[in-house]
Amino acid sequence: KKSESVNSVIFGLNNSWVSKGEVVKEQKPLLKKLTDELSLEPMGFIVISEAIVQQKISNNSMFSGIISVLSKGHLTLSLVHQGKIRSVESVGRSSDGKGDFLEGLARFSAKSEKEGFYLPNKIVLSSMDLDTSKLKEYQQLIYDFDWKKQPQFLQPPTVDILSQSDCENMISNEAAKAVALQKGMTQAAIAATIDKKQSETATELNSNELGFNDVKIDDSKKEEIVSDKKASSFGIPISTEEFDK
Repeated sequence: KKSESVNSVIFGLNNSWVSKGEVVKEQKPLLKKLTDELSLEPMGFIVISEAIVQQKISNNSMFSGIISVLSKGHLTLSLVHQGKIRSVESVGRSSDGKGDFLEGLARFSAKSEKEGFYLPNKIVLSSMDLDTSKLKEYQQLIYDFDWKKQPQFLQPPTVDILSQSDCENMISNEAAKAVALQKGMTQAAIAATIDKKQSETATELNSNELGFNDVKIDDSKKEEIVSDKKASSFGIPISTEEFDK
């Protein structure tokens, strides 16, 4: 019943679906199909990894860490140093999870060496597709690295797991900010509206308002779109005309 009154949506997309601030051409037909069949007006989209990073920085302006978002097909690594995003790398996932992660770290190591800073000793694992048991396996894999061969780390990093519910809350809050900005709210008003004490209520309201309840997608694409529960990233405006490009 609640979904019957919904007429707009913000999509939460994995990093691999976005290039240069736009939805990649191959995925536009699916989004157009969703909006047409459900009679929804697309307000924009949010990149899941960016939403999680922004929430971390919002909670700690000097946050340093490597945010790792795993989807079924990709690993997105975001390097954050003292509250600033220094680099984002996306690696196609293979059967060699260790090799995938080390490939991303190698790119970060080259950057940190060139720019003269050490890589942060905190890694955060998150996923909207993999359950906690799979993330724990990945966590142990990272702990088993030979960190002596990673000179850009001063010490072996800690590896934390971000629960799926925490991911959903972070994504939902960033979506709410995007909607608020489109409605003309100031940053101060947004900050006052979305705080930790209200996150559970805000999550429920945002998912209803934005049209994530009851949205159905092709099973083969579920790992890439978060639309039936919560939204995700910086609310980049899109329109149905863009899907035809």
